[in-house]
Amino acid sequence: MSLMLQEIIQQPVVLERTIQAEKKKAVSLGNFLRKRDFNLLVLVARGSSDNAALFGRYLLEITTGIPVSLSAPSVFTLYNAKLNLSKAIVIGVSQSGEGIDVNLVLEKQKKQALLQSVSQTKQVLQWQKLPMKLC
Repeated sequence: MSLMLQEIIQQPVVLERTIQAEKKKAVSLGNFLRKRDFNLLVLVARGSSDNAALFGRYLLEITTGIPVSLSAPSVFTLYNAKLNLSKAIVIGVSQSGEGIDVNLVLEKQKKQALLQSVSQTKQVLQWQKLPMKLC
């Protein structure tokens, strides 16, 4: 059996363990978000995390009724665009938490948007405030 298939088979157990381990943080994040005035979620990701963010977009829109956008990090990092995200929650999605372009987007939006960074590892989902690289 390939390593990839082994990891796929382990996903339900790992996900359940992650949910149990991070339940208090998820509840805390939910309480934080319910107190904020926002009408858009923006997911910032690169590479395989971008695929996870696309799937997350569907889950978030279906369960919250809030529109979700996938950000192209190069709009911020390469073209220096200044998007008005003052009514958005900007969420960085990174397997390692060290994606330079994802972190740069979060830093650029730090002053005008409500930020929460998400660092997803194989077994741990951590909710922390910036910087993402500290997750």
